[in-house]
Amino acid sequence: YYSTLHAEQKLEAGEKSSVLKILLWPFLKFKVNYFLRLGFLDGTEGLVCAVMMSFHSFLAWSKLWIKQNK
Repeated sequence: YYSTLHAEQKLEAGEKSSVLKILLWPFLKFKVNYFLRLGFLDGTEGLVCAVMMSFHSFLAWSKLWIKQNK
């Protein structure tokens, strides 16, 4: 639900998605959340949070790509 809202918000803002963003952005999001925001210090909880945030990013960019290619 929230990734759909995020995709719709990005569409209204005029942002574009691409295959590169769909593949690269979640990986970068994971690195930011796990390493730069020190998620690794939280152990398993930090890992799960970083993975979930990166999956949300993947879903949002994918849904935006689907919406803009309809």
